[in-house]
Amino acid sequence: MTLSGIGFDPFAGYTSPVWVDANYAGTEIGSETQPYNTLAEGCDLVLSGGVIKVKPGTSNETLRIEKAIRIEAVLAPATIGAPRSAEAE
Repeated sequence: MTLSGIGFDPFAGYTSPVWVDANYAGTEIGSETQPYNTLAEGCDLVLSGGVIKVKPGTSNETLRIEKAIRIEAVLAPATIGAPRSAEAE
């Protein structure tokens, strides 16, 4: 995968935390200061058994997670997907 012109990902192959912030707009490398801006990116790049730390915000993504990972909301709740009331409308 090529991200921002870089032909490798510095977190590929590591189970260390991968960071996600839906509000981030900048160079993404999955670190706390340069997080990915979608949960899908974090899920794709974290190894099985790894951790994704999600900063406060809302993401209206639909995705299927097919490996064992831990997703942690950091500092405040993180909403993934549309709230049930919005789905019914």
